[in-house]
This record gives sequence, C-alpha cells and structure tokens, in this order.
Amino acid sequence: MTVADTTASSLCWLLYQMMKVTCDTEQEYFLQQTVYQKLEGCNMPHPKCKGSLLVDLAAELQQVKDSLAFAAG
Repeated sequence: MTVADTTASSLCWLLYQMMKVTCDTEQEYFLQQTVYQKLEGCNMPHPKCKGSLLVDLAAELQQVKDSLAFAAG
C-alpha cells in the first residue's frame, strides 16, 4: 500500500464520518458542505504557470516592500 492509497483511504473514511453527522443548525450544514467540497476538490484554483506565479510573487513582494518603507517613515 502506497502513501497515496493510505491518504485516499483516510479521506474516504473522513468523508464518511463527516457526512453521517446530522447538522443541528444551518451554519453547521454550510460548514459541513464547505469541507466536503474542499475534500472533493471543488472550487480549487486552476494551476498557474511558473511565469504567473513569479509575477504574483513579485507583486506581493513589492507590497511588502512598500508597507515596510511606509512604516519606517
């Protein structure tokens, strides 16, 4: 049994245990469905190419640099 098989088995068990719980409130139901969708892989961001990741990283670094420059005065 590989690590991937063990992980998949654990996720299946977790989904089974989570989905058999009866939710008392609307908020609990919403949270349960949100976790379920994340475990199923729904609403996951699309993979980005290396260039897009680097552009995003550069923008974040610029924001940090600007905020540090502003804080330093």
